[in-house]
Amino acid sequence: MMAVRIVTMGNEKDQYSLHFYPDSNKLYVKDGRMSNVDSFDAFGTDQEEVKKGTARYDANTKGTFIICYVGAIQTSNWPLSRIPWGEIVDLRTTDLTFVTRTGKRVKLPNTEAMKAFIQNTVYPDIPKVREAFTQHKTVKVPYRLNDFGPLGIKMFDIKSHKISDHYLHSYQIPNWNRIQGNERKEQLVYSHGCIHMYPSDIETLKNKYIVVGHTQVTVY
Repeated sequence: MMAVRIVTMGNEKDQYSLHFYPDSNKLYVKDGRMSNVDSFDAFGTDQEEVKKGTARYDANTKGTFIICYVGAIQTSNWPLSRIPWGEIVDLRTTDLTFVTRTGKRVKLPNTEAMKAFIQNTVYPDIPKVREAFTQHKTVKVPYRLNDFGPLGIKMFDIKSHKISDHYLHSYQIPNWNRIQGNERKEQLVYSHGCIHMYPSDIETLKNKYIVVGHTQVTVY
């Protein structure tokens, strides 16, 4: 899996750093003078649960990180994320299995509700998917079920000297709704320890503010 290389003209991106404040559900972009130049909605772990000691998931790891990767995330820890977002796969409508050309598979429950979900929510913009279900055929589609969305940001923890287990990423529902033009009608949800953002905002970060291997992220 290839990382996305961020190419800049000069050093205009070098001055920016990202700052995530879980209590306010905001991520700020600051310049070299630490003045805010942009801000985005961003959700981490439920802070009320963290304060009460009843958090169901990991708290956001505080510290300073360096962005080390921007691109499609693939992991074996989350079953739907065994295949990167956007990879062209065979969707077998007979048993609801997605198969890559190298043989990786994601199998969904073969129920009528799931079939309707795939046709109407995941691929409403691709008519050949509905046709394939009607004809019980296999169809090639871009994979859209990865838990981390089309783009994820991995961060190197300066203190522990390893890549963090928690990413900055979007998630499934806003990605599907972005395809239908309704991204921001969905409320971001709390995470398992990652930082959740809207897909379009992550793209803005990538295009305007991030230099892989250089840009710092501070989690407070």
